[in-house]
Amino acid sequence: MAHAAYEPETSAGIDLMAEGAIKFENKRTSTVAYLLRQEHRQWLIWRGTESAKDWIFNLGIIPIRIRGGSWIHGGFYLAHKSVWKDIKKELDVDKPLMVVGHSLGAALSETTVLRLKDAKKEGFKKRFVRIDLIAFGKPNLFFKYQRSKKAQLAFPGFKTQLSVVNSSDVVARVPRLGYRPALNQTQLWFAPDCDMIDPETSVKREHWDLSSSITDHGMDGYCSRMTTFCESSSVATLSSKLRE
Repeated sequence: MAHAAYEPETSAGIDLMAEGAIKFENKRTSTVAYLLRQEHRQWLIWRGTESAKDWIFNLGIIPIRIRGGSWIHGGFYLAHKSVWKDIKKELDVDKPLMVVGHSLGAALSETTVLRLKDAKKEGFKKRFVRIDLIAFGKPNLFFKYQRSKKAQLAFPGFKTQLSVVNSSDVVARVPRLGYRPALNQTQLWFAPDCDMIDPETSVKREHWDLSSSITDHGMDGYCSRMTTFCESSSVATLSSKLRE
């Protein structure tokens, strides 16, 4: 789904528009998202960085305080805000919501869940029955210098917070100055020769390879590693971790 947000039809054969997805786009900010409704689930899929305009918002690092008190990356928030009003009108609180995205789209996915932490303040009559988040190559969203609970995503109905990272993906390490990832996420780490769950920072540093910092960010690479991972025995370990 995250790959399909970039192309009309991916190698996996998924055509979001042909499947009946609703497209949301703000040409001023170059923000794009899709809402795909299925019988038992709805998918909110955010497209990642694809244009020069996207980079303007990627680099807008002044923090902004949102409803609920969390301070987050200002550029990501403004990109999200540019289409959020229209998206909210189409969401169904009674149907499980899966939010996915890659790169900038991953940051916007996390922003979505953070804003739904208090659904009533966002105009919904009640909480969503279930929300899950899977992000690929997600940059840091939360302002580092705030109380730790403001950099967490934990509330009733929010079940899965999975951040998938290729070991040398440079985007998953930025912005470094003043920002950090969500403190309570589960991280699936694709090391060069193995898959790891929530590795220590020292281990991550050992896996860093500057020559792979750009190629490791591509969605094609993430799709390939995810396919291999889901066919391995390690997927049971991750499932158990997420259930905790």
